[in-house]
Amino acid sequence: MESTGTTTDAGTSTGQPATTTPTTTTTTGDPTTSVSATGETTGEAPECGDGVVDDGEQCDDGPDNGPGNACNADCQQATCGDGEVGPAEECDDGANNGDMNSCKADCTNAFCGDGLVGPGEGCDDGNQVDDDDCTNVCALASCGDSVVAPGEQCDDGNQVNEDACTNTCTNAVCGDSFVQQDVEECDDGNLSDTDACVMGCKNAACGDSLVQQDIEECDDANDVQTDSCTDACKTAACGDGFVQPVNDEECDDGNVIYMVEISPYGSNSRIHVS
Repeated sequence: MESTGTTTDAGTSTGQPATTTPTTTTTTGDPTTSVSATGETTGEAPECGDGVVDDGEQCDDGPDNGPGNACNADCQQATCGDGEVGPAEECDDGANNGDMNSCKADCTNAFCGDGLVGPGEGCDDGNQVDDDDCTNVCALASCGDSVVAPGEQCDDGNQVNEDACTNTCTNAVCGDSFVQQDVEECDDGNLSDTDACVMGCKNAACGDSLVQQDIEECDDANDVQTDSCTDACKTAACGDGFVQPVNDEECDDGNVIYMVEISPYGSNSRIHVS
């Protein structure tokens, strides 16, 4: 609503004529603003924080404007990515938000199991399966992590080769070159039965039926001294102290003393040789 009037200046006692100055007053629903003939404006100017949404403002919650609230200190709506943690946001690192960072693109904190590989994670498959290629702590499966992953036979989480699971995460077996504690006597990593460690990872011994190279002459796996192989794994021979019928022995006193009778005067003379 606009009204027009005049203002009369009564002048001074000098007798000068009185002067008249026109004024214009504008009235709206907003605070009254008066404009004089000289163009000056009086009254309160709009400002962020006055609780009124003015031109250029997205919001104005008055004293509730500010970080952490729906309307920030600049009278703009809080949004993910503005660098201020607003309502329903867990974090907001502004331009540093990202799915590979600690604060994701949707302003939620990164965590193991969210399916995104964040800081400190070697992998993240978003599941709770511990024995696949990515463990439940978001680390790549590896031998020694105590989780039996694909391609592993076992994983006991230690660096001991002499127990049931080797350091390569394979089950201990005879022939793997590791002497399994309380199970194997030896393990030379080969399949030879004529050396010091024979099949079954047992120490070679006389009587095991296996002839140990350069040490045993025979091994018939018995304790019979009168056959062709003695219990010392030696080939039976005259002079070994054992009568071996198999060798047509009639006696064997274990020595090499013998007598030859020679008679230069016929059959009645004897020469003893020992």
